[in-house]
Amino acid sequence: LTQSYVYRTAITPGCAAEATVTNGSDVLGVRTTSSDGRERLALTFTSNQYLTHSDLLVYGMLRWTSKGMFLGEQRHHLNVDIDDWFNTSDHYYPDGHVEYEPGFKVSGHDAVNLDNQQTALRAAHPQAADFKLNLAFNGADIDPFAGSNCSPDGGPNELTATSKCLKANFRWINHTLNHPELNHTSYATTYAEINDNRTAGNAIGLNAPDSVLKTPEYSGLGVYNPNPDDDTSPPVDHGLAGSNPELLRAAKDLNVKYLHGNMSFASHVPANLNAAKAHPLEPSISVVPDWPTNIAYFVTTPQEETAFYNSFYGPNGKFPYWPQDLTYAQIIDYEAGVALGHVSSGAIYSHTFHIGNVYDYGSGRTLLTDWIDAVMTKYEAFYSVPLLNQDWTALTAYATTRTAHFAQLGAGVDAVYDRSVGTTGTITVTSPAAGTVQISGAQGAGSSTYGTDVTTPLTLVADTAATVTAVPHL
Repeated sequence: LTQSYVYRTAITPGCAAEATVTNGSDVLGVRTTSSDGRERLALTFTSNQYLTHSDLLVYGMLRWTSKGMFLGEQRHHLNVDIDDWFNTSDHYYPDGHVEYEPGFKVSGHDAVNLDNQQTALRAAHPQAADFKLNLAFNGADIDPFAGSNCSPDGGPNELTATSKCLKANFRWINHTLNHPELNHTSYATTYAEINDNRTAGNAIGLNAPDSVLKTPEYSGLGVYNPNPDDDTSPPVDHGLAGSNPELLRAAKDLNVKYLHGNMSFASHVPANLNAAKAHPLEPSISVVPDWPTNIAYFVTTPQEETAFYNSFYGPNGKFPYWPQDLTYAQIIDYEAGVALGHVSSGAIYSHTFHIGNVYDYGSGRTLLTDWIDAVMTKYEAFYSVPLLNQDWTALTAYATTRTAHFAQLGAGVDAVYDRSVGTTGTITVTSPAAGTVQISGAQGAGSSTYGTDVTTPLTLVADTAATVTAVPHL
């Protein structure tokens, strides 16, 4: 428990209460049973939605109260994107200057090391045994004549061949061919950027899903600086209605169904967690947002990240937050804690990093994998269930399922538990609208298990009851 007011208590001798939360000899939570059989739970500390212990306890209390039967579900996910593969990045140095030419480019060695680090993370964190990185690529610098051999000691010129060698070990996302900002591009330019990048990726076997597009810097979706020559001031959120209509037209014509958004842009945030947001100008396309991180896009080493972070958030920074400058270890610990909050909430959305963050700064370590290792370590301290990881096709399908679920809640779906039927009872669901709703604690067609929780996606016909077998936590 942190950042909470706590009332330290003890259970009186002879009291039948059971301690549920303790701190040393102090009792901070109790469970009791009344004479009529009702169970009660009391906690003697404060909570709010931003605290880790709230994420841990609130869902557990809901499961306890409902015996695991409720509309919805919660699972834990960690998905990570690396933007700008094959491209060149700006490079920030500890003294604060930025190198634009030649900048930073991933080497064959960095690619092999990233694959090795990914394997090591799975081995060190068995709950994340299926973890795989998503690489958002810009294909303009793909070498079409490259072989397909890995180069553990290779430089940038060996990146294409090494990527071909390792292509099955990562997942791939279309990030446009040349990485232009798409806020005001024409239909022809936008169409070519999307389609030509598909062609370049497919030519070397990357095969990114056509249904997903990550625009450069989330451009084209209504968030931009009105001054096109100003790259440093915060952008203005004009809302999704301010999106580039030619981007939407080109994306639709190329069968793109989902565009990456950014959770730090209010207009990109869906009304409900894990849902997608239908674009108001083109409803056939939905926005699924990513989590940004404070591991800067143009840093490659702990020294660079520390200098940049403190130049923003230190006591003398642009946006002072901390009373003192932080060390690299403190930055990683804090940022991993932020990510743990996302993971604990059940958010499926991906976290975004950039190519500079995969540089092997020594002994195989990278800024990216330092962060991932810290997040996984924090997760394992609290959870025993798997840390899930999806490709973008599965992620967007899940977001669509959650969107349909919340539509049912809005329509007035109703579920009734009848414990008198059979051994465990039944759950009967009705809704005035057709659609799909997720039910935890129910066994039916398409059900899946996560830990001890069973969830069923139940398809409903309007005003028609559907019944499934209940699976309560007894």
